[in-house]
Amino acid sequence: MVVDIRRIKYNKGEIKVMLEKDWISLPRRPKGSPTKNFQFSNLHKNRRKVKKTKFDHLQELKAVMPKDVWPYFNGLPFAYKFRS
Repeated sequence: MVVDIRRIKYNKGEIKVMLEKDWISLPRRPKGSPTKNFQFSNLHKNRRKVKKTKFDHLQELKAVMPKDVWPYFNGLPFAYKFRS
């Protein structure tokens, strides 16, 4: 737990935490795209549609997203008229 941490040591990309007596290395997130070999599971039977304005805004955000996620956003179904 966070309250058990006594010291944190950072050394050239390596982070270690001292909880009691021994130093332990913290797990690190690997560099690179986490979606490279990742498949999202379906939460619904059919793909849900988004409003056309939201679709357009998401398309604009692709400029700051990694290119490997673009196909997902390109394939989003959208509706011009949205029922609430």
